[in-house]
Amino acid sequence: IRFPRVARAGLVVACQVGGVDVAPTVMALAEMSDEMERDGISRLPELVGGPCRERPVVASTVAGRFVESPPVDHAQRSSTHKVVKKGVGGIEFYDLISDPGETRNLAPSPWSEAEMPLLEQILAGGTAAVTPDLDAETKAALEALGYLGDEPKDAP
Repeated sequence: IRFPRVARAGLVVACQVGGVDVAPTVMALAEMSDEMERDGISRLPELVGGPCRERPVVASTVAGRFVESPPVDHAQRSSTHKVVKKGVGGIEFYDLISDPGETRNLAPSPWSEAEMPLLEQILAGGTAAVTPDLDAETKAALEALGYLGDEPKDAP
């Protein structure tokens, strides 16, 4: 992030952060609030030199290409471990301290069994879709570009 008033050049935040933290951080930097409930947190305290607030990061990845219904892999990563629920192929579990390159799958193991309920709980909860309120001009522009509506303009 380049924000000279707050984040000094060359600052490296040592803790892992997730993409869900970007919007709350940018909102805090801009001193804005939209009162929306978000899964992420502002990382402004870390940008000004505060201690890292470690939180697990969850990611989902489409595991196939050029297929109608590709499998989706879900992963939860902490600073020390990563558990992956494969769309096809079961569970993977890595000790990121002893194996940062994720070369040795430790699943099944007592550790992977202990981590899976948290990932399952996060996946079951999901995140609610949020649709912003649009003024008529913005809505018309998005419809003209094919971003809104039932079908794209050139669809059969």
